[in-house]
Parts: sequence; structure tokens; C-alpha cells
Amino acid sequence: MSRRRWYWSSLVFGFAASAFMLLTQTSLAAPPSTLLTDTEMRLLLDVMLNMPNVVGPTTDRDKLNTSLARYRQMTELRLRYYRDHQATREHLKAYLFIVFVSDAANSAHSIEEIAKNEILNVFRSSSQDVLSVLKERPFLVPVVCRLLNEHFELFGDGKDRKRFVEQYGSLIAEALGKTEVGKCEGLQ
Repeated sequence: MSRRRWYWSSLVFGFAASAFMLLTQTSLAAPPSTLLTDTEMRLLLDVMLNMPNVVGPTTDRDKLNTSLARYRQMTELRLRYYRDHQATREHLKAYLFIVFVSDAANSAHSIEEIAKNEILNVFRSSSQDVLSVLKERPFLVPVVCRLLNEHFELFGDGKDRKRFVEQYGSLIAEALGKTEVGKCEGLQ
């Protein structure tokens, strides 16, 4: 690996590690999280920045294989944290951040799966924790609220949304406050 590639890889990895630590820790004085491995953090950063691999694919077929491999890795990572989202608060933060990265990468199939099968279950099983994380990390609010809305628009009916709003609407408004609750149109 050339010095230049090594430098940029180290710089990017350092940025990813710092960003994830800031996203998952409630205090900078807390020890760094070891929840995500170096490989998982590199994958998230790679997807976020749409960077080619350090070596880089050389043919269209290599590019397609790299893209499919990255998609599979992201799906496996997301599903692992989805299954474990109730284990700890850090697992929930990691899951919501992975959802954020999937959304930022415009991964249509992932977003559809999250909206259809995951986000409502996560919210219902851990509503207080989800709202607490959203309050701490307001950049997640638009993504989570939009995915909840997409669930009801694409896979539910008016009665499902009405029951959800009756059960959680005031809780959402109270937890997020006036500035952030506006990003959750139709859910309060």
C-alpha cells in the first residue's frame, strides 16, 4: 500500500472511529465503545462516503461484486444490531446509526425492509429508549420519523397509524420537544 493511500485510509478510519464514539457515547469522559469492530466501522464509513475499496475494483464485474458484497455486509450488520437492539442502549444507538447510514446511502431495498419489518418493532419494544436516543442525537429524528411514516403509508392502513398516534403521539411530542417534533409530521 502506498504511503498516500495508507495516510488517507488512516485519516478516514480515525474520522469514522471518532464519529462513532461521539454518536454512541453519552459522555466524552466515558471509555470508547468497543461495540462495533474496526471492520464494521470501515464498512459504515465506506458506505457513507461511497468510497471505493483501498485497492479498488478494476473491472465492471469487480465493481458489481464489490457493491453486492457491501450490500450483504451492511444487511448482516444491520440485522445483527436489529436482533440485539434491546440488549443495551449502545446496541440501539448502533442500530439507529446503521439505519441512518443506509438511508444516507439511498439503499432502497434496505430502507424498504427497515420500514416494513423493523422500525415499528424497534419503536414499540423500546419506545422510551428510542426517544431518548433521538433527543440526544437529533440528526436521527427525520430518518426514524420518515421510516415510521413510510411503514404506515406503504404497509399499514389508516387504523394502524391512528392507533400508533393515540398510543405514542403525546410521548413523541413530550420527548422530542417543539423544535424536533415538527420533523415527525403525522406521528403526533
